[in-house]
Amino acid sequence: MVKQAKQAWNQQTRQRPTKQQVRGLERLLKRDSLPPEVRAAKESELAKLTGDVQKQNRVSREKHFSKKYHGVKFVERRKVERRIEQLQRKIAQPPSEGANDVASLQDELREAQHDLLYIQHFPRSKKYLSLFPTVGGDDPYVSKRRR
Repeated sequence: MVKQAKQAWNQQTRQRPTKQQVRGLERLLKRDSLPPEVRAAKESELAKLTGDVQKQNRVSREKHFSKKYHGVKFVERRKVERRIEQLQRKIAQPPSEGANDVASLQDELREAQHDLLYIQHFPRSKKYLSLFPTVGGDDPYVSKRRR
C-alpha cells in the first residue's frame, strides 16, 4: 500500500524527460485546430526545449569521451612533460664537443610544448587522437586529423 502511494506520488510530481516533452509538443503542433497565439507560444517552447536537448547530448558526449580518454591523456601528458624537462636540462648545460646544438634542442622543446598544448586543449566532444599510437600510427587520416 505504501509502495503504491509512493509510486503514484512520484509519477504526479516528476517532470517528463526533455526528449519526451519535445515529442509531445511536435505532436501538438501537428494539429490544425490550434489557436495562433497558443501555436506561437508552443513553438517558442519547442525551440527552447530542442536547444536543451542538444546541450544535454553535447554534455553527455563530453563526459563519455572525458572518461574514456582520461588515462591515455594522462600517460601522454606525463611523457611529454618528462621530455620537456629533459630538453630544458640539456639546453641549460654548457655545450660540449659533439653535443646537439642549442637551436635544434630549442626546436624540439617548442615541438614538445606544442604537443603538451595539444593534449591539454583537445576538444572534449571528439575522439582523442593519440600522439604516441601503438597501432595505426601511419594512417594518413589519423595523421591529418592530428595536425
